[in-house]
Amino acid sequence: MQSTAVAVDELAEVVTDVSRHLAIWRCLVDPENHNRFGSLFKKHVDYFAATAEAHFQAVIVGTFQLMDSRADVVSLRTVLNAVRSSHGPLVADIEHRIAGHQEIFDRLSIIRHKVYAHRDARACPGLVVAVVDVSPNAIDACVDTLRAAVNDLYNAFCPGDSPSECYDEADHRARCATNDLLRMLSALSNNALERTRGG
Repeated sequence: MQSTAVAVDELAEVVTDVSRHLAIWRCLVDPENHNRFGSLFKKHVDYFAATAEAHFQAVIVGTFQLMDSRADVVSLRTVLNAVRSSHGPLVADIEHRIAGHQEIFDRLSIIRHKVYAHRDARACPGLVVAVVDVSPNAIDACVDTLRAAVNDLYNAFCPGDSPSECYDEADHRARCATNDLLRMLSALSNNALERTRGG
């Protein structure tokens, strides 16, 4: 396996990416935004539906990547296993926090396996997601736990970088992504409004 610092840096990139996708997906499915930009969502229903689905898929796949237990991949679990003997208390603390969300991680894994990795022949994707029943807030809590876990590893194995850099960066990028999307939606709505008034 590559050096722990390199592996942790890869995990930081993945958790930042997942954070951005989650923020955009939540913004796209937020009922408040549908009330605010309702005509825009209706006018471009296929685009926004496909975009929301793509970001949701990225969240599911990225979360699974971080939680993958196979020994031949770079994941949070493989890094924890690699440093267990040298950093026992840190590993125990991270695993304790993850255990609090294990049921949700398991549900997300079912969605990944039955919808995105392999299509379940007995159920359509929408049914799988509906049966698994995971709320946006539950997914958010899981991703936040992953951000914190990777951040702790980042501080332990990437010396010289500022404390909390990984968590703060992931959170900042997620907020920037959401703000960018809201600005674009607002600009598109205003342009549509101006065309209506001028027409």
